[in-house]
Amino acid sequence: MTARAGAPGPPPHIHEREDEAIYILEGELEFQIGERTIQATVGTFAFAPRGMVHKFSNPGPKPAKALIIVSPAGFEKALEEMAQVAPGGDQPPEMEKLLTIANKYGLKILGPQ
Repeated sequence: MTARAGAPGPPPHIHEREDEAIYILEGELEFQIGERTIQATVGTFAFAPRGMVHKFSNPGPKPAKALIIVSPAGFEKALEEMAQVAPGGDQPPEMEKLLTIANKYGLKILGPQ
């Protein structure tokens, strides 16, 4: 995953079925996992177990790259579907469709950034 400079990232959310692990390859990301906030630099490994609220962003001036592992497999299908209704950039997502997809894959979106 590449996060552009200043990218707000996804809103706080919970995966009901998957664990999510993130390893920072380039740049820096800020993670909130539960009550903890982490400034993640190159080499940082962050883990958000299923059922725990989390989010990430790139508030810095440079792009960041991370390897994201979601287990068990299958959530990549949700991301493919979400990309069709939340293309990013300046275009706002189609929230009703996005929430329908999230529900289908056991993803609870808890609110805005």
